[in-house]
Order: sequence, then structure tokens, then C-alpha cells
Amino acid sequence: MIAGQKPELTTAQKGKTTIYRTVRDGVWYALMLVKDSTWNPVEGQTYELKLERVENTRVLATVESFTRNGNELLVRLVVHDSVEPVLYMRTCQAELGDYVQSLMVPKRAIYTQDNMTGVVVLDGANQLFVPVNILLEDGGNVYISAITQGLLYEGQTVMLF
Repeated sequence: MIAGQKPELTTAQKGKTTIYRTVRDGVWYALMLVKDSTWNPVEGQTYELKLERVENTRVLATVESFTRNGNELLVRLVVHDSVEPVLYMRTCQAELGDYVQSLMVPKRAIYTQDNMTGVVVLDGANQLFVPVNILLEDGGNVYISAITQGLLYEGQTVMLF
């Protein structure tokens, strides 16, 4: 249809009309139908979007809006990146998740001081208490991230209790 009217074509012309589409590079949208009925997305929150058909394509996607209907959740994401990797894609499976940098310490390194959970870092003769968020406990190990970024890094020595 062109302007709501069926084009006048001969039988020989049918199927030979080139159709163009306009694509604006740099900003694109993805709609995700999410199976997890317990997830409540936050508008403005940024997640890492991994697309199944595009190998190693991971982009940052921001929740623009979402709609829940019963157990179905439709999430509208905006991506500020090149549209080229997804130009000819119509549907695919995808993963959406938070990127969290964490460190692993023995469970015995976790210490509570003034109702705050943290680790004690040894720096020569000095001891520094660093408050942390516990992300995951796995057997005898705990995955943590510092509440104040930059205070913990790989290779530091922590006290065991």
C-alpha cells in the first residue's frame, strides 16, 4: 500500500518493486517478553542485553517502560549504540542482566562492625574496615562488592576471623 492505495502494477512488475526502509543509527529499541513474573523492572535502570543470534553482541539497554498483563511482562528497552548488528533481526532469544563486579573471599573474612558487614583489609601494619554488600554465598566462599567503589581490589590481604 502506498498512501493507503494499492499501487497500479502489471503482472510483470509484481514482486519486483524495491521497498526501502529508513533506519536511524545510534538509537534503537528492543521489546522483550519476559518469562519471569516476579521481576519488577525500574524505569531508567540500565542492564546488559545479550542477543542470542549475534555472537558477542552485548549492549547496554535502559528500561524505557514496561507493561504487565497477568503473568506476562513486556519491557521496552532503548539502546544508544549502533543498530548494525541487529539490522536484519526480527526476533531472537535474549538475556538481560546486571553487570556486577565482585570479589571472592573466604566466608571467615566477613566481619560485622557497628551493624555493618565488611572485611578488614591489611595494609602493612594498618587495618582498614571496608563495608561490603554480600552478593552470593557459595560453600565456604562469599562474593562481595565494596559499598564505596575503589576501596577493594584483587590482590589485597584480608583478615580471617
